[in-house]
Amino acid sequence: MASPGSIKLRRNPPGAQVHSQWMRLQLEAARLEAWSCRASSTRTCAGAKSSNVTCLIALAPFALLARNQSPAREASMTGPLDIQACSKQFFSLTNGWTWEVEGFLDKQDNVHPIDSDTKVISTVFERFASPVLRSIAKRHSYVVELSNQTTYPDFTLTQVSSKHRIAIDIKTTYESSQMVFTLGGYSSFLRNNTKNILYPYDSYAEHWIIGFIYAQQPPYPAYDLETMPKRSQIWCPYQVKSIFVRKKHEICGLRAGSGNTKNIGSVRLTNAFEFATHQGPFTRFTRGKEACDQYWRGYESYSSVISSTSELVRHADFQEFV
Repeated sequence: MASPGSIKLRRNPPGAQVHSQWMRLQLEAARLEAWSCRASSTRTCAGAKSSNVTCLIALAPFALLARNQSPAREASMTGPLDIQACSKQFFSLTNGWTWEVEGFLDKQDNVHPIDSDTKVISTVFERFASPVLRSIAKRHSYVVELSNQTTYPDFTLTQVSSKHRIAIDIKTTYESSQMVFTLGGYSSFLRNNTKNILYPYDSYAEHWIIGFIYAQQPPYPAYDLETMPKRSQIWCPYQVKSIFVRKKHEICGLRAGSGNTKNIGSVRLTNAFEFATHQGPFTRFTRGKEACDQYWRGYESYSSVISSTSELVRHADFQEFV
């Protein structure tokens, strides 16, 4: 494969119909140079052997879309995007992905391994998810905006016609005997409508989480300049176990997510796959999102008297949300 600075457009896949979207995706892939990481994607066809394709992170999602999209699927859809449609399209577009990388690729073709630090891996998943979310947003006439590291959310999707706005955060944790996600701060935009958030909190109609749970793998051994690894010589430091798309309040728990930091904690589960279906305490309300906001807005007071779902539902301050 050519270095990031010299990516060439590939010829149209044999037997595929030429259309403008495919060409646009190829041009976009050629421009992407920001992330020079190695990615591995495994695709299996019925009656054929599995094949591994290693490429740049920046190119992999666009290559998959270029092969799989057809003009009929490009048609813009009207009406607000709901989480069921988003989830279905997200998993359809990423079908067969391993979500794995080898490391950072420099222009001398050397690969520098990454470690299994959750912040590093979360950034990798954000880069994988970004073009997928942009493709989904484009189908539904939404504009996608990104935030910096200290601003909520990771992705803001706004529909041009209706101004319907969705906050999407990428959250990551590793597989363990008890797993919990941190779901953002509770002392910022929940209490101050414009603090540490791209747009006013009350302008967002939806708050969604795309969650990744991974198993940690042994780190790549230390190396010097004489033994610096090349392409395909490094294993990925993680293995994705579960991916889910959920409304944020559905998986919010009743306790803070990390030590003494002021972060919302998710429900705590022992099975990585249960995050896709588990119904947290705020799903007991008909207005679960509002109940969740009120609880976490007043967390210091409520956490001292509420320790279970039943106590939450019975509390006088939450009767209006039942």
